[in-house]
Amino acid sequence: ALMIVTGLFDVYALIFGIFGGVVATLVNGAPLGPFWATFFGNASTTDLWGSFVKCTLFGAIIAVVCSYKGMTAKGGAEGVGRAVNQAVVIAFLGIFAFNYVFTQTLLATNPEMLVIK
Repeated sequence: ALMIVTGLFDVYALIFGIFGGVVATLVNGAPLGPFWATFFGNASTTDLWGSFVKCTLFGAIIAVVCSYKGMTAKGGAEGVGRAVNQAVVIAFLGIFAFNYVFTQTLLATNPEMLVIK
């Protein structure tokens, strides 16, 4: 469930980020044409899919680590506190390692993303 929700929140964040850019453009009295030209010139489907996949897998890492640590906690309240601390640290390090590998793989397989746009 967490995997699905993080992917949906990513889509939600992308939609509202674009909407926020449109509102900021209109509030400042700028035309929308250059906004859309810049947006479509810089954002590719690879960027968007990469964002979705990355967030979904972040959710999977968090769900697996926290579920495992929660289900194997022993020692009463103190053991639960220790398990929570371990789950946070392991999930953070897992996300950090996965993010590095995913980003390097994505950039290696899509060299056009390395260009500053």
